[in-house]
Amino acid sequence: MLREDLKGLTDAVSSLATHGSAAVRDGVRQKAYETADRARAAAGEVRDQAEEAHEKVNGVIVANPTTSVLAAFGVGMLLGMWSRR
Repeated sequence: MLREDLKGLTDAVSSLATHGSAAVRDGVRQKAYETADRARAAAGEVRDQAEEAHEKVNGVIVANPTTSVLAAFGVGMLLGMWSRR
């Protein structure tokens, strides 16, 4: 009778380990999917902000081409002088 009880207990623990690990695996998989979805959403927001900034910069350049060229030239000169040191 003790052997039967021990066998039943062993089977129960084995079943719990099998089903428990499946539940843990499914939980980890679900969290990974949720994290990936949040990362995609964040990347989309960053992309949208970068596109908006790009459009604003292009608008300033188109509106002020001479100033933009002179500013780029000045920044290039400063960087060139700074890199020689």
